[in-house]
Amino acid sequence: MQITYLGQCGVRLEGTRRILIDPYLSYSVDKHAKGRAGLWERAYPPPVRPESLHGIDYILLTHDHTDHTDPETVPALAKANPSAIFVGPKPVKEKLLLLGIPDERIFCPTADTEFDGITPIPAAHEELHPLSDGFYAEYGYIVSLDGQHIYHSGDCCPYPGLAERICSVDAALLPVNGRDAFRLRDNCIGNFHPEEAVRLCAECNIPALMPLHHDLYPGNGMSVERVVTVRDIFAPSLILLTPRPGESVQI
Repeated sequence: MQITYLGQCGVRLEGTRRILIDPYLSYSVDKHAKGRAGLWERAYPPPVRPESLHGIDYILLTHDHTDHTDPETVPALAKANPSAIFVGPKPVKEKLLLLGIPDERIFCPTADTEFDGITPIPAAHEELHPLSDGFYAEYGYIVSLDGQHIYHSGDCCPYPGLAERICSVDAALLPVNGRDAFRLRDNCIGNFHPEEAVRLCAECNIPALMPLHHDLYPGNGMSVERVVTVRDIFAPSLILLTPRPGESVQI
């Protein structure tokens, strides 16, 4: 499986199928961050234009925040990939419908129910938000492709039961920008601290970690050097996958 980093939480998975997860390939956040110049300015441009991505089978969206379900990226992807299916929790479906994505192109699965090698996993952002009948407001995904298994958590923090759900994967793709009271006060909901991401991988015997959500917006980021430091302390054998935006790694 080839994993290409698209920035923030966005990745492209390629093998016998092509899957996008949380592609954010515009300046939507910057445009709507009025009066907060510097805090919400992209540190680098989108590494690829959404209309240049073709042959996508699934577009997995973890939740309805703009940097995950982007109102500029989604329509361009839908047009460039007329057979692609969009997958996400119920709030994402509502946003997709408003963006003009036809209902028949949207799949809204229940948590922990596998379909076509993809299993939605509840995500705690910063808490779990159960809806009804097995649905949650935020998902991560386990994706099985060509004999490899990755877990992409979306925006998430540790919660009881998460480790048991993901213990069989070959790599974890986790946001490592952390959280604190100041960001929460400003409605900037947080994620794993680097220590939590590394120790979750160690607890689950996951051999590789790809840090996400750390380098696009400096005011809500985390240095990879910090992740390396805690890896060296808590899990020296853990492989860190750190491609630059637009670069790929193989697992």
